[in-house]
Amino acid sequence: MIPLISAAIPTYNRLSFLKEAVESVLGQTLSSLELIIADDGSTDGTEEYGTTLLKESGIRYLRLKNSGLPGKVRNAGAGFAAGKYLAFLDSDDLWKPEKLERQLAFFQEHPDLPICHTRELWLRVTAKHQIGYIDEFLVIKRGGHSDQLSEKYGQIEIFRIKALQVNPEADIFTGEQRRLAAAELARKCRIYAAGCRKRGRIRESEHYLELAEKYFYA
Repeated sequence: MIPLISAAIPTYNRLSFLKEAVESVLGQTLSSLELIIADDGSTDGTEEYGTTLLKESGIRYLRLKNSGLPGKVRNAGAGFAAGKYLAFLDSDDLWKPEKLERQLAFFQEHPDLPICHTRELWLRVTAKHQIGYIDEFLVIKRGGHSDQLSEKYGQIEIFRIKALQVNPEADIFTGEQRRLAAAELARKCRIYAAGCRKRGRIRESEHYLELAEKYFYA
């Protein structure tokens, strides 16, 4: 059975801490779980401990050649994950028993967008942090094939609206950012409403015109 969540612990020479971290994962109230220990070539008995854990169901021990690069160890652990979701735990930290169950419930009540999730993420990031930008065309976008999510849902603009809508309502934007985001959101809502009206979806059109009015005067 495929686990719902994969928990990955990267570690290096932290055996005493690691044992407690492992116990905190095994003590989770969520049962559909696998544990991956990614060991960056420890020399303190971690290998022997990890090997004994392999006998238990749902535990995987990955022995790596020492690199001293925590990111590489994390990526290696993630590469072995079979779960739908991935959670990381540092080997010197602990999880409370209800941690994953509470997070999963929150996630299911507040899902990621099926489309435009990267747009929504970058809106959050750029609202708070400076990023580098290369003003060149470096990606070729290809569309029209049957397994695209835009093909599944029939259109993409409504998800662009939702991606932008999250930010003003969650107070991620402030000041001028908030004003510009609200104005752009109102503009997109009016465009989408016009398209709905053209296709005879009057109730949906009226809903998005109301949203446009709301954000235009926000």
